[in-house]
Amino acid sequence: MARARSPQYPAIGLREALEKVQLVYDKDYTNELPRAVVAEHMGYQSLNGKSLGILSALAKFGLLDGRGDQTKVSELALTILAHQPGDPERHEALKIAAERPTLFSEIQAKFPDGKVSDQALRSYLLTRRFIPSAADIVIRAYRDTKALVQAETAFYDGDDPDQEVEDSMEHQHQFAAGSHNPPPPLGKLPRITLGDDQLEISGGVIANLEQLEKVFKMLRAGKMMLEVQAEDLPKQQDTKDPEKEFE
Repeated sequence: MARARSPQYPAIGLREALEKVQLVYDKDYTNELPRAVVAEHMGYQSLNGKSLGILSALAKFGLLDGRGDQTKVSELALTILAHQPGDPERHEALKIAAERPTLFSEIQAKFPDGKVSDQALRSYLLTRRFIPSAADIVIRAYRDTKALVQAETAFYDGDDPDQEVEDSMEHQHQFAAGSHNPPPPLGKLPRITLGDDQLEISGGVIANLEQLEKVFKMLRAGKMMLEVQAEDLPKQQDTKDPEKEFE
């Protein structure tokens, strides 16, 4: 039986891709390296079907740059790694990385906002000549990527918590000077950070219903992200090597 190859796609989602590129950055920053060394930094013993698939995925997300055998952590990856969730620069860089894979851009255009069932998405991929096992990998990678972007979007809504406090203090001064509008209560939202398998919540004061709703939104996004991670664990054990697919 002839070997069937699916169209190109990232074998992992953006969340896992960022974990992999973080390992490379921790060892060698943005130094230009042979691909075998990059694979070793990510925990692989050699360049094989699995490690080459991961390297390809990182390149498709724009997290690695290079030509030929030489590659390095990209500026896009550095922007994401250097900033905390909620930072505008990280937020924009994540959106760019999520849309870099050509296939993901096509899915996004076909199904705006990712509003599509797994069954419908699988049917679409099969019509694009993906074999079933590859279609399942694509769906997991796409869902993982969308979940990460949506979760971090909840952390970033364009408002700077420090600026909120400054604006509120300014209103306090205006009220004291004779304004008829009562000043809003002071408050600074707590920082909620996504870890590998947990949410870290620190500091902050919730002073009004609007801020409480923002915190609820961030927690819901964090819950969704943890659910995606939990669902991926057993599936990853059964994932086939994307370089060894047969009809």
